[in-house]
Amino acid sequence: MRIAILMTNTDESEFATRHPKDGDKWRKLLSPKRPDWTFTIYKVKDGDFPQDLSLHDGWIVTGSPASVHDDARWIGELLTLIRNIVESGAPLFGACFGHQAIALALGGT
Repeated sequence: MRIAILMTNTDESEFATRHPKDGDKWRKLLSPKRPDWTFTIYKVKDGDFPQDLSLHDGWIVTGSPASVHDDARWIGELLTLIRNIVESGAPLFGACFGHQAIALALGGT
């Protein structure tokens, strides 16, 4: 299974920089349970988006102190990506900000 981790955490505080980034946290959490899975981290909050959805079998959208209602360009691009993932039928999981982004992308308020 090839999992894409869409990292949305915008926290670049001194505290945050002393700790692992969210993409690494998810990989570390899941790898022992699924050692045959591969993980690719995309820093979507920095504009790093996957170009080919078919390269991944499942998706994780991380948490973030950002709001899904912010007008940052990457959030709009993420919402479009989420709709495309859902349309593809691939499994999609969102944590905190991630589940809010999924809800908003699919018409929630």
